Amino acid sequence: MSSNKRRKLNAEPETKSLSAFAARQQRKLATAAGAAVGAAEAVLEGHGPDELNGAALRVVVLGEYRLAVRKGRATLLGATLSPESTRLGVDVYAPSSHSLPVIRYLESEDNEVVISLGQLKSGLRPLKKLSPLFSRLWNESATVLDGDVGSDERNSFQILFSTADGPRKIPLHKVYSPPEWNETFAAVSSGKWNRESISSTMICGPKSSGKSTFAKLLVNRLLTLPPPPKSRSKRPAGVLLLDLDPGQPEYSPPGQLSLVHLLKPNFGPPYTHPDADSGGCTVIRAHSVCAISPSADSDHYMACVSDLLNHYRHYITSHAECSLIINTPGWILGTGLELLIELIKKAKPTVVIYMSTEGPVDVVKSLREEARQTPAIELPSQISEYTTRTAAQLRIMQTMSYFHLNRMDTTAPWNWSPLTSMPPWMVKYSGPGSGILGVMCIGEQPAPQFLHDAINGSVVAVVVIDDELALRSPQEGEAENGDGLSSDISPMVTANTANGHLPYLEPGPNGYPDPKHSHSIGFALVRGISTTSNSLQLLTAIPHKTIRELAISEKSIVLVSGKLETPGWAYTEELHQKAVVALNRRKKEIGGLVDDGESDEERKREREKREEEERVRRVEEEEGEKKKGILGLGMGWL
Repeated sequence: MSSNKRRKLNAEPETKSLSAFAARQQRKLATAAGAAVGAAEAVLEGHGPDELNGAALRVVVLGEYRLAVRKGRATLLGATLSPESTRLGVDVYAPSSHSLPVIRYLESEDNEVVISLGQLKSGLRPLKKLSPLFSRLWNESATVLDGDVGSDERNSFQILFSTADGPRKIPLHKVYSPPEWNETFAAVSSGKWNRESISSTMICGPKSSGKSTFAKLLVNRLLTLPPPPKSRSKRPAGVLLLDLDPGQPEYSPPGQLSLVHLLKPNFGPPYTHPDADSGGCTVIRAHSVCAISPSADSDHYMACVSDLLNHYRHYITSHAECSLIINTPGWILGTGLELLIELIKKAKPTVVIYMSTEGPVDVVKSLREEARQTPAIELPSQISEYTTRTAAQLRIMQTMSYFHLNRMDTTAPWNWSPLTSMPPWMVKYSGPGSGILGVMCIGEQPAPQFLHDAINGSVVAVVVIDDELALRSPQEGEAENGDGLSSDISPMVTANTANGHLPYLEPGPNGYPDPKHSHSIGFALVRGISTTSNSLQLLTAIPHKTIRELAISEKSIVLVSGKLETPGWAYTEELHQKAVVALNRRKKEIGGLVDDGESDEERKREREKREEEERVRRVEEEEGEKKKGILGLGMGWL
């Protein structure tokens, strides 16, 4: 580090507009010995009250960073962190689309905690060049630590002393855990409600009541508990998460239910880990309901839930020390309440958490009556604040993040090229070497001659058929010979479309593949259909290893279309990228800084944004039904 930079780092910070605590914290950050450019070290001392936030000292950071505890202990999103657990650092994602996590110190012998915040360039930020939804999420206005205005490098995070320190016109909120939540965390962690050494916590409640936040905090706390005194293993056994909310899943794109085994805490919103591999967890079983709500097909939903519970019971025989957390949808009225009651019957949780103290009264009464001997705890909802992204926009971001996962390069988790520039998988759908058994539609059944148009340009679930019983009706599945072997019954009727002979699996009485004999491995975007080569052009984030293992096992694959949201974002990525490039070029010409955050030409940019949205709308109308050609070299399933 040059002497000039060192002088800037050691300069006395401006404290005029800061509170006493904020000024003290800023001085400590600026004078941290040996601090490097692009990194910061905060020393939190437990002397005196925190003038801003009460008795406990805390740090709020905007951006993405790698955190390590050098001395003492700290908590973050429910997890207790120590020098041992953060030796390699933990990656934290704190965008403005969600409440910001708070780093709090825990008292130690000398009442001192030292934490280190390092740079983290995950590769997620460049997605803002493809979609405005990924813009203004981070600390775009923050420059490098030494303050050089002309530097090309930017700090990946920014320590906030007040909401005014963040980007302008962006509402910032911190994660808040009410005392009632903390008491419940402590009770679950201590095994207060365990039944025969089994801990199973079901979280339910209205929409936007904080179910996902509560589940994340609880999971993180359980994962960082010290091992029991009699345990031989120094590593945690992990936590099982049964994610039953298809509209807001934690470790998959929207539309999927899953049972996952978690071994490390979660320090980011869902779109920072849109699948199990990116989230550092193991999927035990997953099913796609091809919809964002159980209301699309409640029978299919409960069939998937029943199978996941069966796999949990089998899995727990060898992982009895793992606690189970069940997160449910926010549909609590009418049929939604009936599903919740049925779920309590099937799951038999050791405690039911209802995330509202304001009813509805009949819902709470029904849940208590069904729970009977099981404790049913009512907790206050998460305080609802204005957010920068709607639920629908967050689903788009999660799906987009999933399809941009980079499976070819471990150093860059995301590929920020438009999907139109990515080579698709070329999957034959008929003839020798066919890669799929066929296509099935859940819900509305298009006529065979319209199947081509129905799935082209849409997102479909990739379902593995474990047994041919998955494609039989219940009556056919029950027909057996005297020796217990299935009789020779053909699967569901397969119809070939007139347009390219695309195999069409017409659902039987169930209307979906039987979850007991099938499972989902991910999603694919049908980029195009070639009738000349009888092949589908698919874009997917399914790991290559998984596809190869399926080919070796010779299990069949079915593409399932349902009521997933149309991926309009995929059609406009290239257009938005060109608009951003053109805007940056104009800003350079007039001498402005290239920054997707605030600028002096904000009004002009807002006008250009509206014009761009209008162009996007026209493109979607004109290009929505067109087939997408192949750009670059295609690859087969293997």
